[in-house]
Amino acid sequence: MSRYPVVDPDGVFLGIVSLDDLLDVVVSEHTEDLLKYGGFLDVIRGSYITTSPLKLAVRRIPMIVYLYLIDLITGGIVASFEGVIQKVAILAAFMPILADNSGNIGSQASALILRSLVMGEVRLSRSDIAKVILKEFSTTTIMLLLLAPLAFCIGLALPFATLKDTYLALRVATTVTLALITSCYVADIVGALLPIVLAKLRVDPAAASAPLVTSIGDILTVLTYFTVATVMLGL
Repeated sequence: MSRYPVVDPDGVFLGIVSLDDLLDVVVSEHTEDLLKYGGFLDVIRGSYITTSPLKLAVRRIPMIVYLYLIDLITGGIVASFEGVIQKVAILAAFMPILADNSGNIGSQASALILRSLVMGEVRLSRSDIAKVILKEFSTTTIMLLLLAPLAFCIGLALPFATLKDTYLALRVATTVTLALITSCYVADIVGALLPIVLAKLRVDPAAASAPLVTSIGDILTVLTYFTVATVMLGL
């Protein structure tokens, strides 16, 4: 059956909706969610091919400007630890690795939860939220069984190759590993809970865009990294 009747609450016939109409609505809603998740504050209507570059730029630039302002926080955190970087400059080499890693993990978690919310698999109940936290914590723990040793080896090899100081290389490797572990847990939980929090606030969960999750992950990672470095390296 490719056509379905539409009636009002009183049972009065209003018209017919075809399967094609339903598919058009589904595609439209899915496209809107994808664009929001990609960082479009104002969703583009119509075809990408026929949309002018000016309109594309206008739709894309608000999120970019917003993220610039958010990234100022990251820059401020890095600047506040300038003394630490000056004493152990090799620490700066690991910032992009840690930031990208936490951003990717947060975005993955956010995408999975967003899909689960849309599919009705996750509800906004305390029990489901607890299940999400427990599942993401467990998932991150399993991923860290591979990521933590890898981070330690990289953190050990680079300082040793450049500084030829085994003791310092071990401390830097430990710092990088502890920062990675902490940032992975934090980014995963934040990425998973952000769509749920927005849904509870009656905001479209798709607004938990990948750029926003990545920026939050960067801020938390940089703060964690240099705090751990300050303690571990006695700076």
